[in-house]
Amino acid sequence: MSVHEDANNLTPDEDEDVPIRDVQDIDPPPTGKHQGFILSAKKADDIVSPFDKADDPKPKVKLEYQLTSIRREDGTEYVFSELYTSSNSSKSKLGKHLAGLLGSMKEVKALKKLNEVVGKPCVILVGHKVKEQDDTVWPQVLALEPIDNNGNDAAPF
Repeated sequence: MSVHEDANNLTPDEDEDVPIRDVQDIDPPPTGKHQGFILSAKKADDIVSPFDKADDPKPKVKLEYQLTSIRREDGTEYVFSELYTSSNSSKSKLGKHLAGLLGSMKEVKALKKLNEVVGKPCVILVGHKVKEQDDTVWPQVLALEPIDNNGNDAAPF
């Protein structure tokens, strides 16, 4: 996904081969810091947020995460996704998460393609959000940070 500097929006390239998986765990990982990586990035413009204006929906991207430091009791990996407005602004959730991962907003602005972060190991601060209608618990990415060369958390949240 390309970064358009003029609009601070991340938009997809037409010829890009982005892995597409629509996975959302029913059994969320425990809250807290977990090592993992960004599994995929994809355009998600078909999803309408309740915060979007009806005549002007915001472009969106979905990042999919896989945890490597813990597994479910049955041995399967925790894989979940987070929906973001497609903006690399310092005020956006995506901009803040990428700045935590890459170390600064300068690095975020230097990204040419969002796929540059796919496969990047990181520490993911996982929280839970509860859907009030049916009390379903979903994982939520609260923050990202890099992993140093020794596989340790580079800095505390």
